Amino acid sequence: MVRSCKLRTTGVRHHNTRNIIISAGGSLLRKQHKSGSTVVMTRDYIGGIEYVDDTLDAIYHSEGRIKYIDEAGRYEYYIRDHLGNIRLTYSDLNANGLITTPDEIVEEMHYYAYGMMMEGSWMGSSGQYGYNGIEYENFLDLEMNLATYRGLDPTLGRWWQ
Repeated sequence: MVRSCKLRTTGVRHHNTRNIIISAGGSLLRKQHKSGSTVVMTRDYIGGIEYVDDTLDAIYHSEGRIKYIDEAGRYEYYIRDHLGNIRLTYSDLNANGLITTPDEIVEEMHYYAYGMMMEGSWMGSSGQYGYNGIEYENFLDLEMNLATYRGLDPTLGRWWQ
């Protein structure tokens, strides 16, 4: 059994939707963003593997992920805090077998108490997964953390569902 839900925003100049398909067990299977009738992006989730618009995007494992950029895999590793929040992502960008800082730090993230990202002069903050390892959603200017069964508003510290 598959459950589907939609989020819509309408305004004077836009009509955007986000369609989510969830399995009966609660696993996210597909997320599709539309602007009017045009599909902006489709992300498929298959057991730790993610495809964006039918192209392999990333394979996740316990220590990080393999991110595919132009069909070449780049190994990225996470440093997490005691709550499971991803605080630092690093990769051997020059392929010499050593991690040198700050050149090979891909991103660094800091959070307020309920998951809102802090802004600052540290390195990168474009992570899709971060606070407690759950997905950050900003397509419709939602700025929410999309957990397994409900969404968390990190600004207010409240669950939407």
